[in-house]
Amino acid sequence: MKIILDLKKSLFENASFLYSESKKFKAKADGARKALIQSEKKLALEEKKQSVASKRKVLVKDFRTREWFERFHYFNTSNNLLAVAGKDSKQNDSLYKNYFEEGDLFFHADVQGSPALLLKKGVNASVEDKSEAAQFVACYSSAWKRGLLNVNVYCAKKSQVDKHVSGEFLAQGAFMIRGEREWFKHSLLKLAIGVRDSRLLAQPDSCKQSLQERVVLVPGNTEKKK
Repeated sequence: MKIILDLKKSLFENASFLYSESKKFKAKADGARKALIQSEKKLALEEKKQSVASKRKVLVKDFRTREWFERFHYFNTSNNLLAVAGKDSKQNDSLYKNYFEEGDLFFHADVQGSPALLLKKGVNASVEDKSEAAQFVACYSSAWKRGLLNVNVYCAKKSQVDKHVSGEFLAQGAFMIRGEREWFKHSLLKLAIGVRDSRLLAQPDSCKQSLQERVVLVPGNTEKKK
């Protein structure tokens, strides 16, 4: 470190000047140190706020309100109609009792062991949408376990579907269909699996709704674990 002395001044005057300057430098250094500490505190506080905000977003995502149909098998058709199918006979009855409305269509595969499926607002649906609903219910029917490649499916309006025959209530998951049904012959058992909106979804292979990481499944001998 070099110290420059003013030869025109006495040793005491030089010492006083240097002492005064050193105090100025010390004050500046202290100020810079305090400013650095304040900046670090502000940065830490901002990072904490961002971390809390990020956690809140995750919580909102994880704890979003589930829609009523998410406890069933469901998908949206190419024209965005909601199709909902029961996972068992109890859910089939629940769909009929609680969610079957005028304007909906009721779908069922022509095999023993088929889910009931409601195509919401399906009465005026296109053939494309109804065919997709038929393929979906076919895929979740017992025809899949039997290794069939296709199965016939029918649909009916609300006024045609009943749980009573001659005053007697039908068994759980059983329905009486009255009048003429609309048939979808040889509905293929091909189910597409993929991701949309961070959720794993299933839909009939014929559906045009986009899926990421899309895989098509068909009946076979491979176990579910594999």
